[in-house]
Amino acid sequence: MNGNIIISLRSVKKIYQMDEVKVAALNGVTLDIKRGEFLAIIGKSGSGKSTLVNQIGCIDTPTSGRVFLDGEDISEMTEDELARVRGRKIGFIFQSFNLMPTLTVHENVALPLMFQGISREIVKDRVDSLLKLVDLSNRKHHKPSELSGGQRQRVAIARALANNPDVILADEPTGNLDSKTGKQIMRFLVKLNMEKGVTIVLVTHEKELSELAERVVTLSDGKIIEEKTNSKDVRNKAFERIGYMIAKEGYA
Repeated sequence: MNGNIIISLRSVKKIYQMDEVKVAALNGVTLDIKRGEFLAIIGKSGSGKSTLVNQIGCIDTPTSGRVFLDGEDISEMTEDELARVRGRKIGFIFQSFNLMPTLTVHENVALPLMFQGISREIVKDRVDSLLKLVDLSNRKHHKPSELSGGQRQRVAIARALANNPDVILADEPTGNLDSKTGKQIMRFLVKLNMEKGVTIVLVTHEKELSELAERVVTLSDGKIIEEKTNSKDVRNKAFERIGYMIAKEGYA
């Protein structure tokens, strides 16, 4: 497999049994995601976006077809094996934040590292560094209920980065945020992609957000019906809307 491809889906189908009816949530999806790419996945409700996210994020396996993550075939892995791969290679950012309400900010960010059996000293240093990155060092002893929506999403970003994942999977990351805070979160994701080279897969229903991506894949009825590359002009205008200033020329 091409070493530049981080995620590859080949003729992936996912069929669910609904009472006596079989529903094809994905119907033969083939997709390659490049290392360091910013990809947007769009589509109406029921188009298959959530099911595709579950495949890309190693949350579920296909009914048929194959899914590769960094050259590793996850198609027939057990739940334990999928959890191991997720923990090492995928960082998740969700619309609902998914923070543990009884834990502090520091403890929430530390969770993925603790699951990997990393020593407390390394965990502390790593978490402190991440909280500094998202400008929340002064909130590390607070609980999620004591934070604003934007702050909670920044905690979720720090947690997603904890294990230095190959891919950040952002599923409607601005859905519960006001416009200003949403722009701040998207600016941070763009910065991670363009300045740190992190692969970003953004799932969104907002056309304006999809214009930040290098490539846009549109789903309908479990199939990819359109795949396009955003021009530099389109991306520049999208960057301007979120206040991201491009430091260098020559991006894709």
